[in-house]
Amino acid sequence: MFVLLELVLAFSTDFVSGVELRVKEAMEREQVKYLCLLHRYLRFKYSENSDLANAKMADGIALISYAKEALDIQRRGSGILTC
Repeated sequence: MFVLLELVLAFSTDFVSGVELRVKEAMEREQVKYLCLLHRYLRFKYSENSDLANAKMADGIALISYAKEALDIQRRGSGILTC
């Protein structure tokens, strides 16, 4: 599961800048392929409980969101989180 998440992150266009639109589109297509593969894997692994498979998928997507948020914080130059 983590390898697939790493591949989804690797093809995320959120983490690159200055890349041509067609390259970003190709990256997004690859990312979707790995997301679909991850979803198929989770549905297989948790075939007896589809709600759990969906929850695991949501958790994986949340990790990607957290990684993007952490990168945004780092890019702003602030290492301190404020409430």
